[in-house]
Amino acid sequence: MNTKTSIVELGTAAGREENERARRAAFTMHRPANKPAASERSLAKPQRSWLKLTLLSAAFLLTAALPRADVISDWNKTSFDTMAANFPDHIQITRGMAMMHVAQFEAVNAVVGGYTPYLLTLSAPNASAEAAATQAAFVVMTNQVPGAVSPLRGALNRSLQTIPDGPAKASGITLGQHVGEVVVLLRASDASRITVPYTPTLAPGKWRPMPPNFTPAILPHWRYVTPWTMSRSSQFRSPPPPALNSDIYTRDFKETRDYGSATGSKRTPEQAELTKGFHNQPVELVDWMARAAMALRPLTLIESARMFALVSMVQADSFVGSLEACYSYNYWSVITAIREADTDGNDDTEKVATWSPLANINYVPEYPNLWVANLGAGAEVLTSIFGDDLTITILSSGSPRPRTYARFSDVVTELGNTAVYSGFSFRNACEAGEQRGRAMARHAVENLLTPTPKLAGQLQAGEFRLTTKTRGSLAQRIEYSGDLLNWIPLTNYLSTDFTLQILDRDAASADHRFYRAALE
Repeated sequence: MNTKTSIVELGTAAGREENERARRAAFTMHRPANKPAASERSLAKPQRSWLKLTLLSAAFLLTAALPRADVISDWNKTSFDTMAANFPDHIQITRGMAMMHVAQFEAVNAVVGGYTPYLLTLSAPNASAEAAATQAAFVVMTNQVPGAVSPLRGALNRSLQTIPDGPAKASGITLGQHVGEVVVLLRASDASRITVPYTPTLAPGKWRPMPPNFTPAILPHWRYVTPWTMSRSSQFRSPPPPALNSDIYTRDFKETRDYGSATGSKRTPEQAELTKGFHNQPVELVDWMARAAMALRPLTLIESARMFALVSMVQADSFVGSLEACYSYNYWSVITAIREADTDGNDDTEKVATWSPLANINYVPEYPNLWVANLGAGAEVLTSIFGDDLTITILSSGSPRPRTYARFSDVVTELGNTAVYSGFSFRNACEAGEQRGRAMARHAVENLLTPTPKLAGQLQAGEFRLTTKTRGSLAQRIEYSGDLLNWIPLTNYLSTDFTLQILDRDAASADHRFYRAALE
């Protein structure tokens, strides 16, 4: 059997602190003379506090005085701003952001450890993690936006100036250069540059370019882009959209027709205010929320790198998966559905030939809503790290006043409401988008960049009890040894969720006993 152990350094049950840079995956017990018990090292995380985030901008702008960001969040903003100035849409931006953050995670993880890598099994414990992350980001970004080499080099120099010169910095730069180049090579043939023809149809229920500009469908090839976290782009495909003669379709048709029209709508003042919000900015909004949450509940460098890598990968994959579903179902847009309701075979829908939405921005088939899917995926990752309960205050461009939300999930719900009241989506399309985005993100959190096993123990009256914590779908085996050469599986497991309590009754009879957690 191929076993990958996470053993890095050994400590003692008598209370020696584990090295912060080790993977904390091994625990060693020496039986002390005439001393029946040793203190137990707690694995419990501190309770999540109620967080308050304040976001404001010309899209979003933080007004509160925040601690200095780490190199990961620094490059998150630098990279997004650079790509936004050079790419026509946020869909393509997510690809480059995922490349950059995965490269940063791989570089930092090679130095610090503690998580399963995405791609590379590297160990560089004497390198500077900050230098490695900075250089990796620079390599990826200059590949993605070659015309921005000069400002990116300025950002690189500013980041590196904060790191003391020496062998660790030099090793970190070398490591980051290598990791960045590998990630660029990994995505060189990911189908993001292929050409795929798309021929619209005039059949009822099917998408075609929308008035008044009749803009062609965008990125029909994006469904073929290689996913980061899914085995295939259709893995979390939404169920088929409602039939045109169904009760759900009739309900959604009437709601969007009545509340989403450019003129004569039934929007309340509160609903009208929503339409001035962030319906076309979910990618930027998720990044803002991530940086703000981290500023209020600081993460270690590796935790920050992991969070942004997961956030950026699920955002990229949300568009890959959503566009796969959109172009598979080819569902017509709201404006077409209402203007051509006489062709849908539904006696309860009525054609309004001059109807127009307040915001006509959806240049892809309407179902599922890819913007809500994107925000839902990002919010799911943030919830897994920070919890859902927090207070977010956002002022979006065009909005008359800040809006406050009690949870990440409330922001997602409001984006769905915004899409309906702005007239560019049906309610069911928003719900389907959120469901697929969240399902995909949960899969990513549970299966990628997962923590390696951790052990802690306590000697009790001739016994030794171990507590081991894992996460998601990690499978691990606990082994013991008397010489660190020969390892024997330990039994007597008691499982509680992701925690195992293990009893070694023979510990007291051995002069030396060592334990390790090994991944199956």
